Amino acid sequence: MSVKVKICGIRDVASARVAVAAGTDFLGFNFVSTSQRRVEVAVARMILRQVERDVAMVGVFRDAPVAYVNQVAQELELNFIQLHGDENPAYVKQMVAPVIKVVRVGNESADELAAGMRGFNAAAYFLLDRPVQGQGDMINLNVVGALADEFDVFVAGGLNPDNLAGVVGTARLFGVDVAGGIETEGRLDMNKIRQFVMRAKRA
Repeated sequence: MSVKVKICGIRDVASARVAVAAGTDFLGFNFVSTSQRRVEVAVARMILRQVERDVAMVGVFRDAPVAYVNQVAQELELNFIQLHGDENPAYVKQMVAPVIKVVRVGNESADELAAGMRGFNAAAYFLLDRPVQGQGDMINLNVVGALADEFDVFVAGGLNPDNLAGVVGTARLFGVDVAGGIETEGRLDMNKIRQFVMRAKRA
């Protein structure tokens, strides 16, 4: 089975349609107030009305009130809620949709990270990212491989169409996630979206 692809930071209908046509599996909409990729709920609603719904729709949140996250998830009929902050297991259990929990991978060993991840037994998937989103080197692929043996994980952080094959080939990943790696000068690049999905599915 080919790796799943999540295209994150969707902010317009055109990029959503290109991603869906290319064969992406998940579309991510960022609702973090401080993010440069933030999209208003009303805009996300408009986009969702104009794209195929056989692709999983994901809302990205960080340390937001439970009631707000659940309200947005229900209003937009999201398939998944991605939690990118310091949310604890009790928080995850209150979500109204399946959760993708982000795990920051720094200098910790795979064993240390796995011990913490086991506490989030209510999470459907984990997304492994760098300690500071958008900054630093790609995460340690040996750690990724060890965690992928136990958990269904997405990998994010520094991925782009050119380095993707090497990452997918290192472990039995469930999925890959990209945002900045498909942008040119801060804007979603349609060709990069197509290339990323195509190369991920072939890797």
